Amino acid sequence: MELRRLRESFLEGPSVDRDGYEYFVNPLSDGLPRVDRELLDEAVSGILEVAELDCDVILAPEAMALPIAAGITLRTGIPYLAIRKRPYGLPGEISFGKRTGYSESMMHVSTLRPGERVAIVDDVLDTGGTARATVDALRGAGIVVTEIVAVFDRNPDSDALSAELGVPIRTLLRVGVEDGGLIVRDRRYTSKTVHEVLTQSVRYFYMEPERASWTPPCWQYVSRCPRSDAHWACSAASSQGYTSTRWRLCC
Repeated sequence: MELRRLRESFLEGPSVDRDGYEYFVNPLSDGLPRVDRELLDEAVSGILEVAELDCDVILAPEAMALPIAAGITLRTGIPYLAIRKRPYGLPGEISFGKRTGYSESMMHVSTLRPGERVAIVDDVLDTGGTARATVDALRGAGIVVTEIVAVFDRNPDSDALSAELGVPIRTLLRVGVEDGGLIVRDRRYTSKTVHEVLTQSVRYFYMEPERASWTPPCWQYVSRCPRSDAHWACSAASSQGYTSTRWRLCC
């Protein structure tokens, strides 16, 4: 899962200051600039790859999670339901307050029945405020939350948030904003350079282990395996001239 278009769209986008909060602007999180078919398709395909979607209903908070949820419904047939910003006063409506890094608001969801299994799909996982409030409110109404899935992960520790909520959290792209600059972080190696990955506590496998060696000229060709964030593969060759198909690094 390379997510090339998603990475490019994030890094090409601007960031804005919202009362001291560094906010990134992206088609999938803001509808600005325009959302093209290729980007939406890549995001939906990525979610289908990482998510289990063992659920009766997909829940999508307004507003930008809705087109993502619609794409999933078209692919899977699982219906989606909006978590709205406006109440309708329907019987059994669940209402709760949520706080993000830059705003506070009320959210409302209707027509869910106790015992139903729901997967929450969102555009961005940030402070975790929306996730906490939503999970607490749904559980209080007897709804089972099977997982939380987001396109962008900006949370400082989504694994800890997952453990806190007792819900699997699955995301596509781990991102950040620092001093107005947009950053795409690798899931596992957020503080390591390629050099450190190759030289610190790395187990490597080769078809002929006795001849294996990593040399500085090879470092520039090392990249994350598109199939797993835990695997690193050489896309060129080692100093002995062996091809990338023979190499795999597992940390």
